[in-house]
Amino acid sequence: MPLLAALLLSLIPQQPTVLAELPEELKLEGAHTVFAPGGHAAALLLPEGQGLERKWRLWHEGSTSEAYDFLDSLRFSEDGRHLAYRRGQVLEGERQSWEAVLDGRADRAYDWVGPIALSPQGTEIAYWAGESVRHDPKGGVPVGVAHSATGRNGGEYFIVRGGKEAKERCRPTPERFAPVYRADGKEIAHQLLLEDGLFIRVGKKDHGPYLDASQPVYAPQGKTCGWVGLERSGRGAIVIGKKEFAAGAEALGAPAFAGKGRDFAFPTKEDGKLAVSYDEELVGPSFGRLGKITLSEDGKHIAYVASTSVASMSVSIAGHTIVLDELMLLGNEAADSDRVTWSLVLDGEIVSGGWNFIGVPVFSANGETLAVPVRQGKEWRLLTLELEKDGPREGLSDSFDAVGPPRFTQDGAVRFGARRDRSLLQIELAI
Repeated sequence: MPLLAALLLSLIPQQPTVLAELPEELKLEGAHTVFAPGGHAAALLLPEGQGLERKWRLWHEGSTSEAYDFLDSLRFSEDGRHLAYRRGQVLEGERQSWEAVLDGRADRAYDWVGPIALSPQGTEIAYWAGESVRHDPKGGVPVGVAHSATGRNGGEYFIVRGGKEAKERCRPTPERFAPVYRADGKEIAHQLLLEDGLFIRVGKKDHGPYLDASQPVYAPQGKTCGWVGLERSGRGAIVIGKKEFAAGAEALGAPAFAGKGRDFAFPTKEDGKLAVSYDEELVGPSFGRLGKITLSEDGKHIAYVASTSVASMSVSIAGHTIVLDELMLLGNEAADSDRVTWSLVLDGEIVSGGWNFIGVPVFSANGETLAVPVRQGKEWRLLTLELEKDGPREGLSDSFDAVGPPRFTQDGAVRFGARRDRSLLQIELAI
C-alpha cells in the first residue's frame, strides 16, 4: 500500500448524485472518462479499432458522436455546463480536416487545429489554426485525451478566438501549447513564432525574442502573467510583467502562482535532477520527474507531484528540462504507466507515495485542506489531507474505475466525479 504520513481515515461519502447510467451497448474497454471539475458533468472518449486505423467517438449527455480520426483536448467549464474539444479527419494524401467545437457547435474547418483553451466562464474558446498544411500520412496516431502529434509540414498559422481569426500569419507553432486565458476571460497569452524569433504575447504586447520559452501562465486571480524565457545569449529567467527572477537559466518551467500572483514557485535543477524553488529556496528533495506545482491561495502551502523515475515526457530548452503539465492528464484510467511510482510532496515533505498516478493537487479556499486523485493498479481514489499543526491528517475515498478533478464547497466539503462500472457519479465528502 502507498506510504501514508499520518493516520489514514476512510472517508464516508454522502449519497452520490447519479449523473448518468451508461447504456450496455457502449464498449468501455480502452475508454477515457473525462470529468468536469467537482464532478458536475462527464464525457467519455470511446475507441474503435487499433493503431493507425483507430477512431474515436464522444459520448456526452446521452448522445454518441460519429467516429473521428482525432478527438481530444476536452475542456469542461468549472460548472460543467460547457464542453470544448477538437476533432479531425484524415482526408486524401497529406490532407486533414480539423474543427474546434464548443457546446456542440463547430467553428469552420481548417487544415489543422491546435489544443483548445476554454475561457474560465466557458463561453469562448481560443486556439491555433493552420491553412495550407500538409500532414505526414504515417504521423498523427490518434491518442485520445493526449495531444496528437500530427507530423505537420508547411502552412501558415494564426490564432482563432471566439470564432474570429487574427490577421497575423505566423510560422509553425509548437503543438503542445494552447493559448491561455486570464481569470476574467478578457485577455489571452500565447507563444508567437515570428521571422525574428520566438515571442510571448500577453494581450497585445510582445515579449522577446527568445531562443526558447515555456507556455505563459496567468495567476488564478488578477492579471499577473509569467513564463520562463531563454534569451539567445543563453541567459534564462522567470519573466513576470517587466521583472525578471531566477536569472541564469535556473528556471526550467513556467511559474505556479498563488492568488493574484505575488507568490510563485517554479521547477529548477539541483545536482542534475529536478527540484522546486519557492521564495528563493529549494522546497523538498530533488526528483527525476515533476508534475504540476500548486500553491494555496494565501501562498502559505505548496504541493506538487514527483517521481524518482527519469522524465520521458519533457522538452528540451538549450539542454535544460522543461516540465509539461500534460504529465498530469486527468481521466485516463488506462494502467499503462505502472512502472512509474509517484509521490505527493507537501511543504517540502513527501506525505504519500507509491502511487501509479497522482493528479493535480487542489487546495481549499482557506488553504487548510488538500485533495488529489490517486491511482494504484486499476483502482482510483480521492486522497485528502487536513493540514493540522501536528502534521497532515489523511483520508481516502472508496475505490472507483475513474476519478476526476476535485473542488471544495463553501462549507468545506469536497466534490468530485467518479465512474463505477457504468455509473457516472458526483461524490461529496465531508472533511
